[in-house]
Amino acid sequence: GKPVENEKSIVGKQTHPPVPKTPKKASKQQILGSIRVPKNATLYKMIEYIYGTYDPGYLKSIIKANTRIKNPRSIQVGTALAIPIIKDNLQQWPDSEYFFTISEHKTLEQAYFTARRFNSLNIRTKIIINPSTLKADRYMVTLRNTFATCDAATRYLAENKLTDAAVCLPVAFLFSHPESLARTSD
Repeated sequence: GKPVENEKSIVGKQTHPPVPKTPKKASKQQILGSIRVPKNATLYKMIEYIYGTYDPGYLKSIIKANTRIKNPRSIQVGTALAIPIIKDNLQQWPDSEYFFTISEHKTLEQAYFTARRFNSLNIRTKIIINPSTLKADRYMVTLRNTFATCDAATRYLAENKLTDAAVCLPVAFLFSHPESLARTSD
């Protein structure tokens, strides 16, 4: 009986060290990508261009992912920021509707500059990872809002003289490969 007790106590001791590590891993944020702070940018505007809208919770997530940020109102140009995925931001889209991608880019920075350009024309966008790649290496600049039909989205594009390269996709497409919407920061 004594060796069994020793084995149990050893097993018990072995299971305790991972317990603190598990919550730490679970609390890691999933990262959309990284971007260097461009000239004349504020975190407020960067959040708006990336997520489609500003939300104080989004700012908190960015600060959590970038612990070196001391003052979010004063971010130095060139500072590299990890941009976390905000799952609620994607889940706001009803999966029965359609969304339009305006362009696709290899880096979050490229997508950011495209989103910034469209937003300067009063065309609201957000950036998501292309789920069809099954890798978090393609960033889609999409219209911020969804549409009931592709026809409605097409009319919107025509009214706003948007690119012919835009593609209409069902929102459900985003959730058919949920593992592709995020990558974890190590």
